[in-house]
Amino acid sequence: MDELNKEHLIDCYRMWYSLADASNLHQGVGWTKREIQEQRFARASEMFKGEELTPHILDIGCGIGHYPLWLQRNGYLTTHYTGIDLVPEFVQRCREQGFKAFEKDAKSINRDYDYSVAIGTFHYLIYDCTDPLPIIEQRLKRIYKHTRKEFFFTLLRTALDEYHTFSPIDVKELLQNYNNVDIKEDGKEYFIKIQKGGHMSNKVV
Repeated sequence: MDELNKEHLIDCYRMWYSLADASNLHQGVGWTKREIQEQRFARASEMFKGEELTPHILDIGCGIGHYPLWLQRNGYLTTHYTGIDLVPEFVQRCREQGFKAFEKDAKSINRDYDYSVAIGTFHYLIYDCTDPLPIIEQRLKRIYKHTRKEFFFTLLRTALDEYHTFSPIDVKELLQNYNNVDIKEDGKEYFIKIQKGGHMSNKVV
């Protein structure tokens, strides 16, 4: 993503957030309904359900901290949670709620985590972009390199405003170099999980 698109994206989030009030802050970070947001959180968290030790979790596109708050409400420990986001105000809000957060793009990740999540992140990262695959591919490589166990993310499969959608062929091309990939279609989205090691599956159900 070039600096122009980055600033455009940040300005969009700032506008959405300025229009949100305390009852609909989820809309201020790009979610139309709180229920949809929390369903995605539950999907992502299946990766580390039952972990005996507190996992190190990287939340890419952390927004204002909705995910770690959800984790706490649902009995997960967030001692080793880290969020990153492009919007300085979001990072500050996350920190004010007691969570570790940094103003950073996924391509700048420089330490390892047990699990990485990008819930809705790539929907907006490629806003108004003519060729999204190289942008996502670059970040996937970086995230995968610094993920010890599993990485969960979503992509759009049906139209939503001006955002890009991906066919099964697009998704397969994007993930062709990764092992142990599980892809599920649900409503307007693909839910994608990449485990370290194993064999290629690219299973679409």
